[in-house]
Amino acid sequence: MSYKEMITLSLVVSPVLICLVVFGICTNVANVLVYYRIGFSSPSTISLFCLSITDTYCLFNISLTSIGILPWVWVADHPIALMEVAYILSAVRYSVAATGSWITAVINVERSCCVVFPLKVKSIFTHKTIISLIAGMVVYQVLATMPRSLILNIISTKSRWSNRTVYILDRGKYDLRIVNATLMASSAIPTLFCFLVVVVGTIFLIYSFKKSRALRHAMTRSKTGPTANTGSGEGITNLDQPSIKPTLIL
Repeated sequence: MSYKEMITLSLVVSPVLICLVVFGICTNVANVLVYYRIGFSSPSTISLFCLSITDTYCLFNISLTSIGILPWVWVADHPIALMEVAYILSAVRYSVAATGSWITAVINVERSCCVVFPLKVKSIFTHKTIISLIAGMVVYQVLATMPRSLILNIISTKSRWSNRTVYILDRGKYDLRIVNATLMASSAIPTLFCFLVVVVGTIFLIYSFKKSRALRHAMTRSKTGPTANTGSGEGITNLDQPSIKPTLIL
């Protein structure tokens, strides 16, 4: 790709990303304020509150990259370029995103337990349990990200546009094995595990919805017999769709 094509692409992509990021940050900040005003009487509120915080940070990091690729920002004579800042914080972004995936998986497991253990779920997922699960993942992410953070080497040099001193990353001393191992441990493996948990949990919830519906129809038919309203007990009625569609979307 030529330099002119890169400039054109950045002028097209960057404004779109910035608009989406601003909308996402405003939405997540509103969610954080709402959950804070509601209070943390429910463990689910704690999970959703932390999930909104992780999303906000990830969007903030993406905004640095979106602004940094603009031509007039790229050539600006700043002490350190926005792209360098975004790269330094990228490891944290991957860890925060993986933590968000973990919280999503915890929420999904909690909903599945509401179906399996409806009377015990409040004693299983207490405030202490949710906080411990989230704090445990945060500690794991700090330990998994630390090796990459320790090999960061920032050096000073002269600016290409003036005689000012600027700071850049010395990528020549990077050990790609450490970088790749850190990304695998902090992002790829936890995110894949959480994705599989969410998929299995979603399938289980849909199966439970259909099973409870079939039982409901069987009980109705045993009392009144099959009618036009109850049907044969197969398929998904209009009453069940509002419950199943949000589950699929989540």
